[in-house]
Amino acid sequence: MKMNIYEAISSTDSEVEGTILVMDIADSTKMKEETEEVGWLGNYAKAFDIILQNIPESGEVVKYLGDGIMVFFREDEQTDAINAAIRTQEALEKAKEDKIIKVVFSTGVASGKFWRVPLGNDRFDYLGQVVDKAFRLCSAAMPKAIFVDADTVVAANVTKVRSTVGSALRRKPAEYVGKTASIQLKGFAKLVEYHSVHWTGEQFGVKPSPSEGGALDGRSALPAKARSLPQSTSDHEISLIGKFTEWRGNSGRVRTESGNEYFCHKGNVPEGLNVEAGQEVFFIERPTGRELPMAEHMVPLGASFEGEVVDAHGKNVFLRSAALSTLGHENVYLFWEDEIILKHGDRGTFYLGKGFSKQKNRYTLRAEGFERL
Repeated sequence: MKMNIYEAISSTDSEVEGTILVMDIADSTKMKEETEEVGWLGNYAKAFDIILQNIPESGEVVKYLGDGIMVFFREDEQTDAINAAIRTQEALEKAKEDKIIKVVFSTGVASGKFWRVPLGNDRFDYLGQVVDKAFRLCSAAMPKAIFVDADTVVAANVTKVRSTVGSALRRKPAEYVGKTASIQLKGFAKLVEYHSVHWTGEQFGVKPSPSEGGALDGRSALPAKARSLPQSTSDHEISLIGKFTEWRGNSGRVRTESGNEYFCHKGNVPEGLNVEAGQEVFFIERPTGRELPMAEHMVPLGASFEGEVVDAHGKNVFLRSAALSTLGHENVYLFWEDEIILKHGDRGTFYLGKGFSKQKNRYTLRAEGFERL
């Protein structure tokens, strides 16, 4: 007998409460264009095998969506869903480092009530706004990012959320979950509140311009003409400086003295920091494949940080700030005139300023107002 979807969703028995986890391969179109089918299919297969190996028994793999996967967790399993997202991202990252795969994934998680649709042979699909939210959070998230809606975080037991890097850093439970942020998602009249899960030392924000349609069953974050996927950062990249113009909604521009212009998004500003019109910022350049590159991890001059001495030669001192280096920024230069000699391991607080390196012929991060701790 053929299934009647209308009757299924009209039945009160079809309403369920749970959590949806969605993962999608970033920049899959580019890989397909640059790699023969046997190559990208092999990458996909290995990546999905890794994901399946790290989904707990409590997770029900609902379906594959071309470049993505959808997993259902039952009521009260929000913590399992978050930890599953972390485990899979960790395993995928290691496989990429070991050159087993070349792909990276974005992740979206949402919880609430939605509808179960029987497909036959004890298989089900799930429909509803909560499901759409998980898809669109995934579409909005940068590669390696895990975006979790506020309902999931409220219901989860955050004290049981763990990651390998977080454990090594002795991260507190609350530090795994970023502050509440909001984003306009296609199909949602109001801004959607979400949290970014800090599963590694890096922090990943919002994609500059997700596309409409394409992967993930056509459920994108915002309508746009093209899909641009900047790559994630690593420690000690080249920090560039520019002047921020103004916010127009969630988007803005950064312009360097040489006249180069960069696209930016409010999600590119680290949590706890504000960037205002006319303010100078250090940032990490990210190509997007579009007209403008991305100004990522924007840090305003004058912001306060804590750092540790990693190198000292008389008055010339270099500091490592964990808050800056995990965003990809270089070590900070300090010109130290005090009679007390600084040595490796000394700690202190400072305000971010700009120096100029004649050797590198560009502006570099400089510590001002350094006070020892």
